[in-house]
Amino acid sequence: GKKGYPTFKKNSRSVEYKVSGWKLSETRKQITFTDKKGIGKLKLKGTWDLNFYQIDQIKRVRLIRRADGYYVQFAISADNNVDTTPAGKTVGLDVGLKEFYTDSDGHVEPNPKFYRKSEKQLKFRQRRVSRKKKGSANRKKAINRLGRVHLKISRQREEHAKKLARCVIQSNDLVAYENLRIKNLVKNHCLAKSIMVSIQKVVGVFWRKVWQGNCRSQSCLYFAKMFKLRCNRKKIPIRKNPRL
Repeated sequence: GKKGYPTFKKNSRSVEYKVSGWKLSETRKQITFTDKKGIGKLKLKGTWDLNFYQIDQIKRVRLIRRADGYYVQFAISADNNVDTTPAGKTVGLDVGLKEFYTDSDGHVEPNPKFYRKSEKQLKFRQRRVSRKKKGSANRKKAINRLGRVHLKISRQREEHAKKLARCVIQSNDLVAYENLRIKNLVKNHCLAKSIMVSIQKVVGVFWRKVWQGNCRSQSCLYFAKMFKLRCNRKKIPIRKNPRL
């Protein structure tokens, strides 16, 4: 293989711990990182109740940096058994650019176009970034404001796809769809942007939720709980991990 020094990411935005390197408090409202990286004790801000799960069920702890703050995810090993009553319906879905999807029953789901509606705000924030001096504190603030806009759009698209997928899997027993080759579709330079905005990420989340919903009983490892950290303006050092 290739020889040389190990390479690391310059701007690592997440770090993952297994069963060691962290410890929850008795109230499950605080988490302490014991890997001697200077993070220390942090308060968990959220509505999820971790007392419902045992400590040995938490298999992973992931610390994530987003534009609006720091988050911690807990990967919990649990049996996700869902008892459903067969609806006796089947449906076929066709994804498009103008509409989000059209089913075999003739129902057309409109495309909210979150990215297109926010393009004006993105351009404004991007101009603000380009006007600031490189390396200055004001440029970092402008970059953070731009990142918050992108984060809001990403969350809007993802939540919309999850909501529609949940409706589809609860009302149908079998969902048929076409396997799109997005890599080949974007070779059309006239429609590449519309395809990437409308199809790539959103449809990926949509089909994944549909597939998970059709599995009646599964034992899975999933990031079920996500908390926002109370940092009190404390800078959290993120460890550079080559495996992330």
